[in-house]
Amino acid sequence: MPCLAGAAIAAAGLVSAAPASAHNVGSTTLRQGASGASVLKLQEGLTKAGFTTRASGKFSPQTTSDLKRFQRFYELKPTGVADAHTLATLHEVGKLDAETVDTQSSGGSGLSTKTPVKVKARRSHAKRGVTTDPTKLLKSNPVLAPVKQNGQSKHLGNRVLRPGMHGHDVRVLQAYLTVDGYPTTVDGDYGPATKSSVVSWQGANGVTANAVFTYSDSRKLREDVAKVEASPRAKHNKLQTTPGATATIEANGDARAPASAPRAVKTMIAAANSIDTTSYCYAGGHGSWNSSCYDCSGATGFVLHKAGFLNSPEPSGAMEGMWEPGKGRWVTVYANAGHAFIVIAGLAFDTAHWGPTAPGGSGPRWLQKSDALANLNDGTGGYTARHPPGL
Repeated sequence: MPCLAGAAIAAAGLVSAAPASAHNVGSTTLRQGASGASVLKLQEGLTKAGFTTRASGKFSPQTTSDLKRFQRFYELKPTGVADAHTLATLHEVGKLDAETVDTQSSGGSGLSTKTPVKVKARRSHAKRGVTTDPTKLLKSNPVLAPVKQNGQSKHLGNRVLRPGMHGHDVRVLQAYLTVDGYPTTVDGDYGPATKSSVVSWQGANGVTANAVFTYSDSRKLREDVAKVEASPRAKHNKLQTTPGATATIEANGDARAPASAPRAVKTMIAAANSIDTTSYCYAGGHGSWNSSCYDCSGATGFVLHKAGFLNSPEPSGAMEGMWEPGKGRWVTVYANAGHAFIVIAGLAFDTAHWGPTAPGGSGPRWLQKSDALANLNDGTGGYTARHPPGL
C-alpha cells in the first residue's frame, strides 16, 4: 500500500489558497543558510502560527524542518524554502490571529474583527501551577453536563472560543482535547498550540477548521470524551507483560510487552495495541494523532509520539534521518522514501503485511516474530535503520 512520503496535509479550510497577488509579496526567497531580519520575521511568524521555531535570525536546519511542517499543514509543497507563496500563506495565518483577539478581560465573546490588532505569540509551555493532567478538571466538570450559552467562561460551551482568549473554559477545552487524543497543555491560554489542536480536531470531525470553537463543537467534544472514558481500553491501564526479551501476541491480537523492557517500550506496545484494529488510509494519522485509519508513517509516528519521541507527524522519508542511526536494542524504525514501519521488542508493527497479521484485517497490525523483517524484501530497497536514543 502507498504511504505518505511527501504529500501535504490539508488545513481543512483554515486558510484558503493564497490570493493571486501572493506571488508579488516579497522579492527575497529565504532558504537554509540565510540570516537577518527577514529570517527572524519568518521564525516569529512560524511560532505565532503554532509551529514553534527558535527566533535566532539564522535559517538553520531546524528552521527548515519547522517550515516544512508548516508547508505540509497548509497544502504547500514541503520544500523547506520560504518563497513568495509560502510567505503569503504565513501572512494570512498571522492575520487570522490578529483579527481574533478577546476584547474583554472577563467573559463575553466580543471580538474585534474589523480592526486588526497585533498580538504577541503566546507559547503554551508549562508554567508554575499549570497541570497537564486533565483528570483533575474532569472530576469537577461532568463531561455531558448541560451548559447554557450565556457568554461567560465558567464552563466549556458558555461562549464561542477563538485564538487569543483565555479562561476556565479554555482550560477545559485543552483538557478534553488531551483526553480525546490531541495532547494540549492545560494553561487556560488559547495560544498557537491550542489553536493547532483545535484545527486538527475540527478537521478530523468534519467541522469547518477555522479555530473558532462553537457550542456545537463543545457538545461533540464532550461526547467524544465520554466515549473514551467509557471504553474498555481506557479502563485497562495496566499493560500485561511476558517473561523474556521478546514481545508476544495474545489471542485477541494485541501484543504483550516483555517484563524486562524499558517503560518507553511498554508504552509503545500499548499505543500500538490501541490502534491495531483501525483501517488503512493514505495520510491517516498526519492530520491528527487520533484517527480512525492510518498509513505506514502515521501508525509508526503515533507509536513513537505516545512514548515521547516524536512531536509532530512526519512522512516516511523524513524518518530516514531522525533519532539515532542503526538498529536499536529494543526498537528499530525502518524507513525509505515510500514506506516506514517499526519493530518493537522483536515484533513488527506495520501497514504492509508480509505474513499473517494480528489481529486479522488491513491497517496497522502486528506481525509474528518470524515475519518482523519480511518487509525489507518488498522490492523498494534502500531502507535506513534508526532507533530512539537509549532504546
